[in-house]
Amino acid sequence: MEDRYLLDMFLSLWNKREANEGSNSPSTSIKERMKSELLDEFSHPRVRKTKEEKYYLAVKRVVDSDLKEEDQLRLIRLYTDVMESLR
Repeated sequence: MEDRYLLDMFLSLWNKREANEGSNSPSTSIKERMKSELLDEFSHPRVRKTKEEKYYLAVKRVVDSDLKEEDQLRLIRLYTDVMESLR
């Protein structure tokens, strides 16, 4: 339930992204989506940004959102965990 809530919050920050989870749990799905976002896998290779730039932009998007402050912190913590796993 908690993981599904986090996934819904994450998806609310992005236009035209849906929860096509397949067999993945919401927890795995959100971490995979964050990893793809931080690695800039949705951009053409010539215009990709570094994962540090993408982390900054992701945190800024979360902070600038209308989400409750506690929900923002939970997403930022999760982004930080994913970022640390990429180092």
